[in-house]
Amino acid sequence: MRPTLFGGATRTLADSLDETADLMNEYGPRYDHWCIAYSGGKDSSACLTAVCHLIRVGRLRAPRRLSVRLSDTRMELPP
Repeated sequence: MRPTLFGGATRTLADSLDETADLMNEYGPRYDHWCIAYSGGKDSSACLTAVCHLIRVGRLRAPRRLSVRLSDTRMELPP
C-alpha cells in the first residue's frame, strides 16, 4: 500500500495480483470451465490479462476449459 493525495492508500499491482491469485486458487478449482465476459473495455481487458498472466507464470492452475465471450455492455456513449 502507498499513500495517496486523498488520504487513503492505493494497492500496488503486485498486491492486486496476489489477492487475485489467492481468490482464484480458492474458488477456481471448483469449476472445470471458466468463462470470462470481455467487452473490450479497460476493466474486462485487465481481468482477462491478469488471469492469463497468472496462469502463464504458474501462480494459477489453468481450468480444463477457458472461454472468453464477447459481451456488449451497451455502455458506449453516443457519437
